[in-house]
Amino acid sequence: MRSLLLRYGTKAEIRFVDALNDCWKRFVVCKELAHLIMGEGNGTRAESVEEQLAMAYAICNDAKPETELSGEQFAWFVAAELLLPFGDRAEMKARKIGGETDLSIARSYWAPSAIISMLFDTPYGEISNNLNDLPINGLLSGDGDHC
Repeated sequence: MRSLLLRYGTKAEIRFVDALNDCWKRFVVCKELAHLIMGEGNGTRAESVEEQLAMAYAICNDAKPETELSGEQFAWFVAAELLLPFGDRAEMKARKIGGETDLSIARSYWAPSAIISMLFDTPYGEISNNLNDLPINGLLSGDGDHC
């Protein structure tokens, strides 16, 4: 396990393996914050970054709009969205098409290169585009039953 969210009382603590590079540290902190924000209990846990990547790639490659994600998978996608702003995706894609490596693109965002690959080499990118195109009118207005 490379990161862990510990909760006790009204406090939470994120721990991660110090050997992770800064890009992975940023990613796992965003991922654990996603778990905290979603208020999840103990869900599916991976034992390594490699296992987490395999889980994320598996869901991306088999993803359909009606696919139900585990909390861990959803947290991965939330972290990817936080680190790789949707407004920059066209530029990222142009850089990738222009021959720039995933690692080079990732470094400019301090994100793991595997997340760039997930975004552009699996169906996740299309799912992300579709979700970012959804209308949010009313959701941010404070009207209705929304929190």
